[in-house]
Amino acid sequence: MTLANAYNLSGTVAFKQKVRSATVQAALDVAAEDAGTARHAERLALSSQILTNPDHWANLFAIGVANNATIQTDFPPPSHAMSGVEATVDGDIQFVVNSLYNAYI
Repeated sequence: MTLANAYNLSGTVAFKQKVRSATVQAALDVAAEDAGTARHAERLALSSQILTNPDHWANLFAIGVANNATIQTDFPPPSHAMSGVEATVDGDIQFVVNSLYNAYI
């Protein structure tokens, strides 16, 4: 997938809705994590920001998620329609959001 295709994917409504749900779930999970987790205070601050303004953070996370190779396979251009089973795609998006979480601190 080209960078332009990843950018276009990150702007689709359906994709951003999935990323929004995944970022909110990640924020809730982080809020419940052990205080001894590495970078917990920073992660908790980001969680608060996400839960306060989920649309803003979904837009920011969407481009990072869209640049993941697995996600690009799930949503091939030009239409970016899902090629896999919806639950698998959702799991892929959640995994990528979780793996990128600290990058957005």
